[in-house]
Amino acid sequence: MIGLGSVVLLVGLRRLAPAVPGTLVVLVLSIAVSALFDLSSHGVDVVGNLPSAFPSPAWPDISWSDAADLLPVAFGVMIVGSAEALGVARSISSSQGYVVDTNRELVALGGSNLLAGLSPGFVQSGGASQTMAAKGAGGTTQLASLVAAGLTLLTGAFLAPLFEDLPQATLAAIVVVAVAGFFRIDEIARFGRLRRSAVLVSLVALVGVLLFGVLPGLLIAAGLSLAVVIKRLSRPSVGILGRDPETGAWVRIDRHTDVQTKPGVIVCRVDGPLFYANAAQVKERLTTLAAADPDLRVVVLDLSGSPDLDVESLDMLTELEHELSNRGAELRLASPRAPVLRLLGRAGLAEHVAPTLDAATRPR
Repeated sequence: MIGLGSVVLLVGLRRLAPAVPGTLVVLVLSIAVSALFDLSSHGVDVVGNLPSAFPSPAWPDISWSDAADLLPVAFGVMIVGSAEALGVARSISSSQGYVVDTNRELVALGGSNLLAGLSPGFVQSGGASQTMAAKGAGGTTQLASLVAAGLTLLTGAFLAPLFEDLPQATLAAIVVVAVAGFFRIDEIARFGRLRRSAVLVSLVALVGVLLFGVLPGLLIAAGLSLAVVIKRLSRPSVGILGRDPETGAWVRIDRHTDVQTKPGVIVCRVDGPLFYANAAQVKERLTTLAAADPDLRVVVLDLSGSPDLDVESLDMLTELEHELSNRGAELRLASPRAPVLRLLGRAGLAEHVAPTLDAATRPR
């Protein structure tokens, strides 16, 4: 009844009297009613005794062996904390029409957690319930966080006894009402229209959290997302290009008609960056194309979509050049970016580089 009454009062004040600080009103009323009728003696869970919580800076007393044991936990906390913080930040920013700098958010989280570890304090993150509660109270700038930090210090040092009679159900009601704004069925429906795999990952996260807890559930969802990304990147489409006679642009011949190709010359493009996970698959596709053309003289590979190359990719290109050379054909690498160009030079492939696709297809 206390939880239900708190929810009704919070929602009612938000809709009927939005200028009234509903969370503060419910907080004060619940504490007063709990103390007046001694609800704790009637089976109602209350916050109870709160120790003084003024920060006391100290260096963490851990050894190297402790640090090794803590690393897996720290990794999990980092995933949960950053995922929640960035998710909340993006949700609020999109509704308010401003842009969030992800790098600055992560730097702020890292700095605040370093300070918390020296205080000692809780793990710092952009919590959904706290953020929505601040937003509902009218907080729009960093000043709201400074005021909250000051009040937290004041409460922890001097005002903790005032909250001893606060019912736990009221705290739960405040959190539930605060985060209710994140539940948007229309957004999930939009995900389904755009890409069903996004809904699948969301459902996996939901089921994982419900069955195994927050950290394992988010780790399962993050692992599934990573697996999907690796699968897509490891099996890129390799298309043959031709020259559009009207625009002069190089386009895939399977997606455009009336394109020009040169006999004995195959021009290819990988739909994605070239790296170790897809190097073997790309090489297999290129050798298959080469074997299908008995008059093959030149294989041109467009590298404009690869901002960088790893050792596996460079080795693959070297092996491909040797195989084509044994077939009496030549490998040409077109349009590499500056970092890739330097790597190709170190791998001994500089003589096979051409600045553009047009230059790569000209006779030498």
